[in-house]
Amino acid sequence: AGITPGLQQASNALIEARRQLIAGKSSDEVLRAAKVFASFSGPMRSNLIAMLDHVGLNKWLNMDSCSSLWDGNLAHFTSVLRYPVLLDGKNYNGNPSMASNPKLLSCLKDFLAEEAAALPNAVWVPLGPTATLGVKYLASQGQIQPRNILEGLPHPSGANAERIAYFLGRKSREDLSAKTNAASLDSVRARLMAQVRALG
Repeated sequence: AGITPGLQQASNALIEARRQLIAGKSSDEVLRAAKVFASFSGPMRSNLIAMLDHVGLNKWLNMDSCSSLWDGNLAHFTSVLRYPVLLDGKNYNGNPSMASNPKLLSCLKDFLAEEAAALPNAVWVPLGPTATLGVKYLASQGQIQPRNILEGLPHPSGANAERIAYFLGRKSREDLSAKTNAASLDSVRARLMAQVRALG
């Protein structure tokens, strides 16, 4: 779960939907193809797959790599705010807070809660603090099992390249800039690995 589909993801979804419509696909086929094509598209997808594999989610799912999630029906890709939210023409980044904005809170309560009800045993992977707040809000309402929230994975965007590289063991602690908190990432990695193992 991300925060909201960004402009790039929305554009990718529309491009793929058009391609499928021209090919004469059914409505269901069009919607599925557009969602799979656009969900965490671009470099975000490869970063996300690498981190999910690193914490062992692929082993729990009994697959070689979480890249297979985009090929089947084991994963539901979503955002805590289901539809694109823009502020002054830019992607919504968590400001203003969902909790303090009635319209955004209504989207969370109506749409994400509907998805949670349809997936009562899902393992949730919120990406970033804002998405985590949305997922944890539903957990506080009893709509998501807290033990099924894999919280703290670095956001897979390119802006987090150093944090992702360290999380994956591709960059040493000595080579990190002052902006990256190695101890925090070590703690998150260990907790997530233990949590995935405990999923059973």
